[in-house]
Amino acid sequence: MDFTLPRLLLALVTAVLLIPATSHADGFYAGQITEENLERLPPGGLDAIGGTGDWFLTNGALCAVVSSREHPTYLSLHGGVLVDLWHCAKANDQWSTIHPVYNLDKEKIPPAGEILAGSSDEEAWVETRAPAHGLDTVTRYAFTDTSPGALSVTTTITRTEDGEPLQIFGNIILHPRGSLTPFTVDTVDGAFSRGFDQPEVDTSDPTSIVSTVSAADLQLLLGSRHIEPPISYGVQTLETTHTDAEGGRDSVMPFLMGGQYFTILGIFSEPFYTWGRAPGLLSFLRSRFFELEVGESLTVRQSIHVGDRADAASITDRIYRGPFVTGQLDTGEAAITVKDAEGVDLTFVRPSADGRFRFRLPAHATSATLVVTTPWSETRRTLETLDEAADLGRMSTGAVATLRLPRGTPMNLIFTKENQPQIFRNELTNSRIGGVRALTGPEGRRLSLAGSHRDPRSVRLAPGRYRVVAGRGPEYSMQETTIELTAGDTVDLEIEAPARAVDSDGLIGADFHVHSGVSFDSSLLPEHRILDFVAQGAEILVPTEHNITTDLQPTIEALGLADSVVSFPGVELTGMVRTPQAPTTIGHSNVFPVTADSTAFMGGTLPFEAKRLGQVIDSYKREFPNSIFQLNHPRVSTADDDIAFLDHLSVGREFDPDTPLTSESNKSLVQTHPGSEHRDIDFDAIEILSGEAMDGYEATRRDWFSLLNQGVYKVAMANSDSHGSQQLVALPRTYLAVTDDDPMTVTPADIVGAIRSGHVYGTTGPILRVALGETSPGGVHEGRSGVLNVRVDSAPWVPVDEVRIWIDGQLWNTVSIRSGESVSVNITADHDSFVFVEAAGSPSAAYEELAPGFTPFAFANPIFIDVDGNGWSPPNQTLTGHSSGR
Repeated sequence: MDFTLPRLLLALVTAVLLIPATSHADGFYAGQITEENLERLPPGGLDAIGGTGDWFLTNGALCAVVSSREHPTYLSLHGGVLVDLWHCAKANDQWSTIHPVYNLDKEKIPPAGEILAGSSDEEAWVETRAPAHGLDTVTRYAFTDTSPGALSVTTTITRTEDGEPLQIFGNIILHPRGSLTPFTVDTVDGAFSRGFDQPEVDTSDPTSIVSTVSAADLQLLLGSRHIEPPISYGVQTLETTHTDAEGGRDSVMPFLMGGQYFTILGIFSEPFYTWGRAPGLLSFLRSRFFELEVGESLTVRQSIHVGDRADAASITDRIYRGPFVTGQLDTGEAAITVKDAEGVDLTFVRPSADGRFRFRLPAHATSATLVVTTPWSETRRTLETLDEAADLGRMSTGAVATLRLPRGTPMNLIFTKENQPQIFRNELTNSRIGGVRALTGPEGRRLSLAGSHRDPRSVRLAPGRYRVVAGRGPEYSMQETTIELTAGDTVDLEIEAPARAVDSDGLIGADFHVHSGVSFDSSLLPEHRILDFVAQGAEILVPTEHNITTDLQPTIEALGLADSVVSFPGVELTGMVRTPQAPTTIGHSNVFPVTADSTAFMGGTLPFEAKRLGQVIDSYKREFPNSIFQLNHPRVSTADDDIAFLDHLSVGREFDPDTPLTSESNKSLVQTHPGSEHRDIDFDAIEILSGEAMDGYEATRRDWFSLLNQGVYKVAMANSDSHGSQQLVALPRTYLAVTDDDPMTVTPADIVGAIRSGHVYGTTGPILRVALGETSPGGVHEGRSGVLNVRVDSAPWVPVDEVRIWIDGQLWNTVSIRSGESVSVNITADHDSFVFVEAAGSPSAAYEELAPGFTPFAFANPIFIDVDGNGWSPPNQTLTGHSSGR
């Protein structure tokens, strides 16, 4: 399921860059990006979203973009926030956003009213001014010649008139799903350093939230080591000041809270005495009585350091004042986590390609242990004396064997040693959430081969005995072998390639909900996403990054995989702002095919916040009349109820499948909107199966049956909503019945046509074929009776036990079946009806190995029965509201 930003509740719950130290005066520039000066904006890279209309500043080495006030930016309806930060010449942006917020309430982000910019020989700056709630918030982003490796961020909040009390101010930094890996440091004495061990936060529990609060002053956010060139960020709070109406200044207490999804660097609005450095429950209770009076102000001065490695040391080396430690490992494929005597992480360093490393320790450290991690080993070295610089010489990372991989044939490989699956594309951070190892972005328990020149040629593994399993998605067999590796070996992996096990002629496999590192909640390279996809045997890939329109076809062609997979641009519209028009957001929806514009903000995604869903559908249908608008995961169980549209319908009322569309609960779906020819109900398709969540499927199926009974047919889809390699892409998948199932020649029009006609199946393994007489899914069968023919095929590792037949949303019959079998059932109807077919099985050990967490399952879109030849009409007249289907 998509990234869920934990809800922030009101108050309580709620070394210089490694370049020569010379002036960059020649490079200082700041201004608004226009079509005339667009050439000033260098390529930003994977996470760059800035474009025409936004504000750009640079010192010649670092570049940054502040979004235009007219550009809604994730949490806010308004822009004026830092959205891109990178090394200008490297196009390595992995930054998401940082938003100022009052009282830790994400609905109280002050809207930028004015944005200014300027530059001189010593600095470049962009300044946003946001008057709201009787407060004037001025944020200044600046590059200066005194700190060439960092962006200065200074925020001043001044009370200008009476308004809503300001008790706490904070800056929210987004880094969900390990899109940037957090590493928390207390530079004062280390007492509040967490390193990679981040807390798990239950945002419905105030105690859990307060337990995450610390006095750490530096949040490091590390990019992926698999994204080149690498980058890291370090957000440091330098000064927090309260100024009274007479000009008297006092320090106010800063704090840090956060975890896997976000970091908040906050301050209280009044000075107060506390027994310790970190605020606790009493501090937050006390803050309820705080207020910034007229004439008083708060100032927060922060620095965002930018490192040139995907590690912590590239930034902590600038801040720590202890001795340096140097040495050389026997490999560059390693990382070193440095811990103190109590096991607290002090820093984290990645060596150069030849294994050399250098890092600085904090002055307060009395001893240090180096934990050296490689994909095949973990070794330790302890330093007892830290009085002066130390050279550790050459260090061994232990015995290793090299395994050469098969070439030319797509497959994914799972390696198990002593019943433990190996992790590939390991970030080597061992990052933890609530003490549990958290896989992020490229990390996964399968190794993908796509038959591309970009496939890995070999892997290095610890000596030992391995069981290796090869798969290629539900149409192919499972193969396995056992290998014994000895230290120093360089051997070939000999394993039979998965063979085609299912005839899928006339069907083409697609996933219409796929994420990569272009989304703000992933760190997976698009090319790795494509390799994973081809290794899974699917053929149509639609990128649906959060709010960013993108096109993967050029990357597919560069990988030499255009004969295996085809893609066309798409976008996932991710409602994250509550507005009067959509009080609980528009949820999440995909639109495809569309057009990507790399020069526009967020790739040219059309405006969608502060609108009702029907108005958004209307704008996309006007711009892209041949597009499909798909409602995503409309029923989910999550801490953030914004993302599941049928849970709130944008207006705070849950869809009630037991009442008509005209009922009080549901009427918002069929209401018209100003300037729109479309209503909220007028999406084309609905994702009834998303990821492995069968409970979400069953809840959505009930809603979908209700719509069908009222004459509203939305084509049912199945998609992975995968964000990282640890999630299976193209499972579930949608199979489309098409005349031409060759990805080399199939067109977007063919795909759209198949969807619109309902010639669609969804599956987590079984390949289903259904027809009522000569009528296939999505079609209308004329006559009272007919023979329903159902056939199920599956690979040997995909169990199938039964077929379930539903009529008008009621389970009518369950028939036992095995793979390769067909069943025929006579159906007679006395009124217009619809027939829906599912196939299911129980996971076997082999299935759980290739598709962990899933259940063997498939469905076909409905076949409609028109008993009198006068056109199909809704079967359940008691529910009928507004009919807009067959």
